[in-house]
Amino acid sequence: MITDSNIKEILTMPSAKKGIKIIMTSMNVERNEAANLLYVDWIERRAKKVPHNRLVAYAKKHTKELEYSARSVRQSYFKKWKDEREKENRATALANGWLVVGMSEEEKHELIEKALPKLRDIFINLNTRKFVESVLKNGKEETKQKFKLTDKQFGRKIRDIELLCAKNRLGIKKLFAKDKDAKELVILNQFIELIESENDNYDALIGEYIRSNADYFDNLIGNISGIYSPILLAENWEVARLRDKYKLVNYVYRRFEYLENV
Repeated sequence: MITDSNIKEILTMPSAKKGIKIIMTSMNVERNEAANLLYVDWIERRAKKVPHNRLVAYAKKHTKELEYSARSVRQSYFKKWKDEREKENRATALANGWLVVGMSEEEKHELIEKALPKLRDIFINLNTRKFVESVLKNGKEETKQKFKLTDKQFGRKIRDIELLCAKNRLGIKKLFAKDKDAKELVILNQFIELIESENDNYDALIGEYIRSNADYFDNLIGNISGIYSPILLAENWEVARLRDKYKLVNYVYRRFEYLENV
């Protein structure tokens, strides 16, 4: 049976301390909770088959696995966060669908006219592009006749196009966004990718990214209330306060979600 002293020895190893810090920063939790999350993931996923009397030796030999567990915890957290947001977005999309049904003919025409010039950038395949253009211009029945499709075939083609659009949602969003918003979406998206990455130089990469986009992040951080040390956060992320990091990460996610849905 593993003892409390064994657990303490494992969790005070340098790689465990680094992993605990990763979890604290990402999830805004206290050290004890972060340590518990790290240990549970490590013992259940990495060291599941290791005898209790060999756990300390195993941890010393496979030090990186403690960091990997921290990243697994972080990924699970962000995946859950994303899943919840996607559920909300699906509900919003459903509600918006009813709004589209209620559009006037003039509003529908304006929407279609805005979309048509973008089709070449969205759909590389010529046949797909012509199909979408026909649906927008002529509607379902005329498109079915033109492409010799049954109801089932038409529905399948529409679903395939919806999947394609979903995969390239950000790219499509940028095409319709204002230039300023499109650039901001790119910056925010790259920041989020770094936050969710499993790179060993996690903190250093984020710090470097913030500094390389200093004008943007200086302004962004200035808009976040409750930041204890905005200059330190902007210029030296690696040693900034955990709560300041959490506030920035949370704000970035909210800002990204807002720009995606405006």
